[in-house]
Amino acid sequence: SPAKKVIEKLLGDRIGDYKLIVVSSAEPYTHGYYKDKITVVRGAGGLITAMEPIIKLNGGLWIAHGRGASDKEVVNEEDKIKMPPGRRQYTLKRLWITKRNLLGWYYGLCNEALWPLCHSVFERPIFRQGDWEAYTAVNQQYADAVLKEIDPDHKEKVVVWIHDYHLALVPQMLREKYPDIIVGHFWHVPWPVAEIFRIFPWDRQVLEGMLGNQLIGFSRHSHCRNFLTSVSKTLEAKVDFDNLTITYNDRVTYVRHFPISIDYQAISYASQKSKRFGKSHIKQIVTGRYEFLSFGVERIDYIKGVVERIKAIDRFLEKYPEYQERFVHINVLQPSRTILKRYEQLDQEIETLIETVNFKYATSNWQPIHVIKETQTPTELYSLYKSANLMMVTSLAESMNLVAKEYVTAGPADGALILSEQTGAADELQDALIVNPYDIEQLADTIKRALEMPKDERKQRMEKLQAAVSKNNVYQWASKFLNNLIDINSHLDLKSESGNNTPTS
Repeated sequence: SPAKKVIEKLLGDRIGDYKLIVVSSAEPYTHGYYKDKITVVRGAGGLITAMEPIIKLNGGLWIAHGRGASDKEVVNEEDKIKMPPGRRQYTLKRLWITKRNLLGWYYGLCNEALWPLCHSVFERPIFRQGDWEAYTAVNQQYADAVLKEIDPDHKEKVVVWIHDYHLALVPQMLREKYPDIIVGHFWHVPWPVAEIFRIFPWDRQVLEGMLGNQLIGFSRHSHCRNFLTSVSKTLEAKVDFDNLTITYNDRVTYVRHFPISIDYQAISYASQKSKRFGKSHIKQIVTGRYEFLSFGVERIDYIKGVVERIKAIDRFLEKYPEYQERFVHINVLQPSRTILKRYEQLDQEIETLIETVNFKYATSNWQPIHVIKETQTPTELYSLYKSANLMMVTSLAESMNLVAKEYVTAGPADGALILSEQTGAADELQDALIVNPYDIEQLADTIKRALEMPKDERKQRMEKLQAAVSKNNVYQWASKFLNNLIDINSHLDLKSESGNNTPTS
């Protein structure tokens, strides 16, 4: 496949010398039921897109929390199953987490404490001792699962790649058992400034856990420096801000930024196939006439800036009434973490705000905002990208935001992207219309600017954006991380494109 060829070119034969163990909260496939039959569904998200081609090539092991309704029924006595379905190219090992620990670990400490803390969007984190105890227990469960897969005689070389904020303690737990183990960690969310992270009651334990890694990756350079500063203010460690290294307990941890991305070629190809589907799909969503179509897609989460976006659309239609009955915004809003009260409240707040704006401006055959809460297939999603004159990504804080990159890849050649400066994507996609998502007036004016921008300028901007995404695709991201991790283990200097010891970009 094209993905396999890219990975082979970037990694060569290096990864073939190691057993790769990927460790994450999310599993690449879940098994469920449909009409009393077991079905399998591939997970969504950049992590799965990035890691699966590599682990297929390596024939490695993926350890994840099994959450599908029929996940237990399809695994063997070791809780393993060959994946992907029908291909059997790597092994998925599922962990079973008790409901009590799931509430404390995932819903509690991860999503009510670390999530708001890391994103720093004025949402007060909730700290509970019981949640921390569950977090520690689940991290130990993951560490034990990894250790069970390692040859105690070290005859087999192993690389362990841990993902995200759910598993911050696992690296040190592994290191205590096997001091020479090769462990890297990619942190998919922001790392806050040190003053904010210090309010976390277990900040020292998390930092010590993370320093069990030989390499820690973030999507933004600023998050690397925030992490280094947190370590320098909390632990008695030697922190080198020039070379981005930390020496603690006689071990060195490298900190680098690796901007995560998408499979540019695959999405570009798939979106071309969905082009003919677009108009018929939109007719099912939007009744009445319109000239300009705006689009947004995200989980329902307070970091996504959906409330601010709806307020900006309200202000835009109020300030520029000539666009009433001409402008339509479609928003895919996928329910998220519905068990948590804060997310239920946010869902209701967004719904009420949209109803208010629609009531204010709607006519007999037009309303400005349409919402889709059903999960969209890739074909449906790409058709919406392809049909949208304008894409709005207004996140209040985000490590990357891959939706922006997907629109650049799958959208029209003369489309326009409004992009929050608070996203990691803004570091790379500088030819987008960059906005402060909290500035409602600016955002309203930028909508008008995007719609009135000359077609040639829109096309030129989009060409530059596509070049940026194409150059740094998801396989570049994954391969750079693994190459750096292997280099560290081989006692080689980390090298950036410029050839010195500065952070990889």
